[in-house]
Amino acid sequence: MQTKRSSFPVTGNVLKMIAIITMLIDHATVVIVENYLFPMVSRSYIGGTDLNYSAKEYALVSTVQLVGRGIGRIAFPIFLFLLLEGFLHTRNVWKYALRLGVFALVSEVPFDLIFTGSFFDLSKQNVFFTLLIALLMMIGFDLVSEKFDKKAAVIVLQAVILLVALIVPILIRSDYTCMGIAMAAAIYLTRNNRKYMWLAVLAAMIVTLIPARSSVLEVIGCLAFIPIAFYNGERGSFNLKYFFYAFYPIHLLVLGFIQAFVLK
Repeated sequence: MQTKRSSFPVTGNVLKMIAIITMLIDHATVVIVENYLFPMVSRSYIGGTDLNYSAKEYALVSTVQLVGRGIGRIAFPIFLFLLLEGFLHTRNVWKYALRLGVFALVSEVPFDLIFTGSFFDLSKQNVFFTLLIALLMMIGFDLVSEKFDKKAAVIVLQAVILLVALIVPILIRSDYTCMGIAMAAAIYLTRNNRKYMWLAVLAAMIVTLIPARSSVLEVIGCLAFIPIAFYNGERGSFNLKYFFYAFYPIHLLVLGFIQAFVLK
């Protein structure tokens, strides 16, 4: 499929940098504000400690937490869109899947350090696992449409693949769980009509909000489709592929170190 080009210079690299920056803001907010400042200030505010924080300071920390996590919602839809682009243009989808799997394993320890406070915890898995499941779902969708001529058979089999893909992240407790898969399916199904992609993703968010045990804050992620709408289909001047992959575990490791040894 030929990606529709735009005169506005939003390349794949620009989208990657937006995703990286918003994700960093999100995770820094978790470490510095949500895990450190907010518990301290809130305990003081309700009289749980001798520290003396005012209602204004409590409101400020709460607002910073909300804004930081809200900005972070923009990252994941961009990751999913870039996943689709990679799926459509990669020379070998199975090598692509293997690469996602490797980085999922590499990222698990730093992810657990931040979100569970331990080196290894099966209660929550990092977002690379969700992306891997989403990619396998897309591969399955394409294989079914290639192998079967009857539209009814294609719809039924793709529905089965989607159902399995929705269940797996719930079972393994990967980041974004079934909401992430529903969003990926929405992006895949609207790949030829980007104008309605945000609406399909919004619908996917709303439908899976309760089973994913997520927050309405996720709908802020639809703002990601503003830069996506101006994506020109080009990679950009530099190949940021491995920087893009490596940034995830490295920034988690750095933030985990800050959480463990600086913010005591």
